[in-house]
Amino acid sequence: MDFLENAALPEAACLLKDDRFTFSVAARIVQDPCRRIMTDHRRLLIVQSSEVYPTWVWTPEDASAAELTEAWRILRQAFPPVPPMCYNVKHPLAEIMMKNEPGLEILANLYAYSCPAPIPPAKHPGGQLALAGEEDLDAVTALWATFYREIGQDTDAEERARQNALQHISAGRLYVWKDGGRVAAACHIREPQENLTCISGVVTAPDLRRRGYAANMIYAVCQVLHARGELPTLYTDADYPASNRCYAQVGFVLQGSLCTVGVKA
Repeated sequence: MDFLENAALPEAACLLKDDRFTFSVAARIVQDPCRRIMTDHRRLLIVQSSEVYPTWVWTPEDASAAELTEAWRILRQAFPPVPPMCYNVKHPLAEIMMKNEPGLEILANLYAYSCPAPIPPAKHPGGQLALAGEEDLDAVTALWATFYREIGQDTDAEERARQNALQHISAGRLYVWKDGGRVAAACHIREPQENLTCISGVVTAPDLRRRGYAANMIYAVCQVLHARGELPTLYTDADYPASNRCYAQVGFVLQGSLCTVGVKA
């Protein structure tokens, strides 16, 4: 078992080829130096980009109960389940973890989607897609800070939102939907992993929700990505039906599922 710190291990991405949608983030993380990587190069890959985010744990579909139990033993020793530590895993491993570790529970169920053929939204509230500039920094900061607070991530929400917005604006990866000059919705795209490009940070201003702004923004971003030969992907909260319906209506197809396991704060 190899254990690396502040290192990259691009060759480990080949382990994820059969789970390219559900573990596309993990495949991207191993391309650049990240906080910690642990792998046997065959049946287990553990990747931690930062303590702020869940640690990704990949196991193959045919992993036995004994293998999953051993994976949890290794994971627990190297990445103890002390908050804020949490893990993105497949459901069979989650069951083993929760069975063997009192206090662990599923914090979120996630779906992985791809959009092979964008479908125009039925509703168009007005406005258009724009690549965000510095003039949009304050508006996007406010949207993301509100979102962080809504999901319980109150600590430094404003500063974290501003730094994230600055980073994505500088990289040319932040998109906004503007209506009458106002930023109604925002999202960003990540660096492509092979031909997969993940859309993330999707948020709509609270007073403008359910009007179709996010759907139109996502559809337009998907058109941009398809024109570049990239396949849009994203993760959703599997327990939020309205969001999943929205993505399905603009052409997203379910590709897999996983969950986030941890100790509830």
